[in-house]
Amino acid sequence: MTLTAFHFRYPQSLMLLQSVFATTCLFVLSRVRGSGVVVPSLRRRELAKILPSSLLFVANVSVGLAALSLVNIPMFSALRRLTVLFVLGSERLLLRKRHPRRLVVAVLFLTAGAVVSAASDVTFSALGYVLVMLNNALTACYLASIKRAMRDVPGLNPLGLLYYSALLGMPLVLALSVGSGEAAAAVAAMQGREELRTGAFGWALAATAASAFFVNYSTALCTHVTSPLTTSVAAQLKNVLQTLLGFWSWGKAAMLARSGGGATSGPVGSVVLAMGPGGAGGRPHA
Repeated sequence: MTLTAFHFRYPQSLMLLQSVFATTCLFVLSRVRGSGVVVPSLRRRELAKILPSSLLFVANVSVGLAALSLVNIPMFSALRRLTVLFVLGSERLLLRKRHPRRLVVAVLFLTAGAVVSAASDVTFSALGYVLVMLNNALTACYLASIKRAMRDVPGLNPLGLLYYSALLGMPLVLALSVGSGEAAAAVAAMQGREELRTGAFGWALAATAASAFFVNYSTALCTHVTSPLTTSVAAQLKNVLQTLLGFWSWGKAAMLARSGGGATSGPVGSVVLAMGPGGAGGRPHA
């Protein structure tokens, strides 16, 4: 919403804001007695095991924000369904999971809905679509790295992973923002555009940071207790509301019959996935 409604096209700056918000909140809450927030102390060797997850997190969010600045929200949500295909393949190749045929058919159904939506997109951006596909691949790798990090680092919980991922990634995000000139451009925009100095924009930034925090936490928690594929499937339910809000906020994104049908097919496929043999997690390969 911050990128679209206010035309604030500075993804690295938003990423830095989200990282600062996450680390600050978790650090403060971990020092408050009775908060229930525990951030474990880790040694250098353990931090090294989290580093791949942190780098993938930065790449995933940065590419996703860049794609969202070029692709409208409904189509972004629809194309993001293709992430399930990437995750399905990674689980088969890396985790040696055998998935039931019914589950594979449901995944293909989700993919078909995304293709239908893309075909009716009146705001097509080739670069935006390429970035969304890259975002999907990075998401699949990030989910796998979450599972591996919390498996290999004793005592690491989802909040701890979120804290250290953001903390380790902040220097990289800052370097990218400053090195690319985006930081200077963002400061200049806020100084030169009156709408970026309003309370509404401040609330939009705060809402963006807070929502990113809760999405990242729920992603880590779901992946930890279930599987990367289950997390990817569960995200489709979120896309229903995101798609409807996107059609409302993007006046120029025509709500065509094909687009609406493709954008809302995700929940149906998600239900089939959940009801399939063994659920979305699949069965281990014997």
